[in-house]
Amino acid sequence: MPQYTFGPFLLDGEARILLKDGKPVPVTGRLFDTLLLLVQNKGRLVNKDELLSCVWRGASIEEANLTQAIFSLRKILGDRPKDHRYIATVPGCGYQFAAPVTELAAIGQPVTSRSDPIRMSVKTVRRRLAWLWLSVAAFCIAAVLLLVSWQDEPMRTPMLTTVAQLTNDGKPKNELVTDGVRIFYASPAQQNLSHWRTYQVAITGGEIHSLPSIHQDMSPFDISPDRTELLLGLSEVRQADDGWTKPNQLWLQPLAGGPPRILMLQAQDACWSADGSQIAYASGKELGLAWRDGAPDHKLADLPGVASGLRWSPDGHKIRFTLHYGIALKDSAIWEIASQGGKAHPLFPHWSGQQGDGQWTPDGRYYFFSRIDKGVSQIWVLPERKFSQNASTPSPVQLTTGPMQCFLPTPSPDGKRLLFYGMLERTLLLKYDASSHRFEPFLSGISGAHLDFSRDGKWVTYSSYPEHALWRAAADGTQRLKLSPSDMIALLPVISPDGTRIAFGGGSPGQPFSIFVVGFNGGALQTIVSTQSGLVEPAWSPDGASLVLGPYTDQSALYRFDFANRRLSELPGSEGLWSPRWSPDGQLIAALGSPDSILMLYDLKSHLKTAITDYRTVFNPVWAHDGQYIYFGSGIENGAWYRVRTRDRKVERLVSLADVGALPAKPSRGVPTWINRWTGLAPDDSLLATREVGSTEIYSADWIER
Repeated sequence: MPQYTFGPFLLDGEARILLKDGKPVPVTGRLFDTLLLLVQNKGRLVNKDELLSCVWRGASIEEANLTQAIFSLRKILGDRPKDHRYIATVPGCGYQFAAPVTELAAIGQPVTSRSDPIRMSVKTVRRRLAWLWLSVAAFCIAAVLLLVSWQDEPMRTPMLTTVAQLTNDGKPKNELVTDGVRIFYASPAQQNLSHWRTYQVAITGGEIHSLPSIHQDMSPFDISPDRTELLLGLSEVRQADDGWTKPNQLWLQPLAGGPPRILMLQAQDACWSADGSQIAYASGKELGLAWRDGAPDHKLADLPGVASGLRWSPDGHKIRFTLHYGIALKDSAIWEIASQGGKAHPLFPHWSGQQGDGQWTPDGRYYFFSRIDKGVSQIWVLPERKFSQNASTPSPVQLTTGPMQCFLPTPSPDGKRLLFYGMLERTLLLKYDASSHRFEPFLSGISGAHLDFSRDGKWVTYSSYPEHALWRAAADGTQRLKLSPSDMIALLPVISPDGTRIAFGGGSPGQPFSIFVVGFNGGALQTIVSTQSGLVEPAWSPDGASLVLGPYTDQSALYRFDFANRRLSELPGSEGLWSPRWSPDGQLIAALGSPDSILMLYDLKSHLKTAITDYRTVFNPVWAHDGQYIYFGSGIENGAWYRVRTRDRKVERLVSLADVGALPAKPSRGVPTWINRWTGLAPDDSLLATREVGSTEIYSADWIER
């Protein structure tokens, strides 16, 4: 069999050796077979079927194996993105060896003199390989002895010491990356969480500066390994109620100055590889790899949820991310996948509670992440035990405690500090005074949302914030009683017309989000329906005999649950409706519908649905107590509160919500804001709203091993 040379390489098919400048290059198995087949067919297109047939010899494999083999060969040969000097792709067909190839003498004959380092004899190559393997064996023996000694040492874990607060502006914040000198993060320019921008502050704290050269609404997803560029994505994707399935454009921002440049890639999250040559990205429910300029390389995996918070391990072998799943993506867990492809799997398969926001230390020895348990997020660390199959698996250790919630732990590049967000969460309930045209504090002492009053106006139920527990109280805030279990998220409670029961949507970590009913004075929870199909919002009929149940998005329809026969049935013609509210006379249901979340009316007799306004991005429709108006919020004009008269459909703008301040999204990636955003009506039809009066700040902590 002849030998082949191309560029600085020599390929020997019989000896199964690849040399670069006379030195062996590790390439074995099917990678070698693939390269040899392409070289032997130099200048000719080799289609995918031929490659699979010749190299894998009919084995049942996926085309992804071939794609991965070509990717690995390009790395071995030094092919760069969009500059494939050796292996060219013919889209949809196959591959072609593009470099000039010279065919040399058969094996066993000297190719040329020893003076040419490429053209050496196979005998010389084999002698060098023998010495190489002896050296490798000696190194492995020494490494094993060192490893055994290392395994005998007790596992050490970090401990946080000096903690310093770096910012003090009280604004909502999201994302967190650092170059070791500065910290880059995102914050909204307006109180209603719109127009997010990228800011920077020194790693020691101080004055905050915006980065005006960065495109508005862009946030820093990651920083390049050489710390010269920011990888930017659209912030409001992470704040929107349904934005997870809408990937947006990614950009690169040089930190030395100059305008950002657009990438050939759309994603809801992305991060750089350890060597900066590739980008891992999440698009919808798909993980993929792209080259540095954003040109897609290949898909890594399809996921059972939506990924965010992608981070590549320092050794380049794996990628971890936060997977959001369940109804409204309210559940989250840290998952892992090999960077070369494979099956994605949860990092802590037996854990309850939400997890996310993970990041390795630069040396890869520790993995910091946050965990939300019973509504409170704290920072944990996982020591990374390597190499030993018999060593005990390290357990995560909790690092922070206390009332302050901690998110997004980010080690500094020197590995000496841990940066993170600290958040004190509380809401202030507000009631609009029409005479003074101002929002005034309401029910002081209660931090919550989703208020619903009894018909006589004497009692109220609500979901507390940030715990999202179900409570009921007297209308003046006294006689409070907790009605839900401590590990349950309880949302959207509504009091029955007779005031004896409360229906709500809720779920415990890892369990389906369901509709429950509980007695007004407590007792056992009654499960109405387990909502694998996505039903989350209940509303009582005026006679209290049934509930109308709505989905979270337009992917389903409205359902009616009758208590008499305990039957759940779909309302005919209600497809694409959600967020239902039953009219006081029992004849109509107000709901949201497509396109663009407009306000609709569904007639229970005719089963017809009609748009009552053309306002878009409507939220929280509420009937006036006399049924003459429907009040609603709209995202246009930076958020405002309206009402529409049902008899003539006249719309009246009541007040701007821009100055009220919606609840800010947590700095944790991927927390849906629909849990927090709320506006409603008091018993006298006065407008109610919530304002976040907590704060989100950046903290720095030194850490030591113990």
